[in-house]
Amino acid sequence: MASSTTNLSGQSGILFSGLAAVFRFILSGFDAVSAANTRAAAVERLSAKSDEELAALGIDRKDIVLHVFRDAVS
Repeated sequence: MASSTTNLSGQSGILFSGLAAVFRFILSGFDAVSAANTRAAAVERLSAKSDEELAALGIDRKDIVLHVFRDAVS
């Protein structure tokens, strides 16, 4: 009877790190979509306010998008 042994420790490590990289990429895409949805909702919420409500917040209507994306633009 013949017997064989296979050592995959090096190959499995490469495979695991490759799969982990793919999953990190996919999750970062989900994070980007989530952040975009959050910002879009903020623009919609502020756009629905009256000019007086915006003025109370110190925001001019034309600056709503700049206000929502201020951390990304700076």
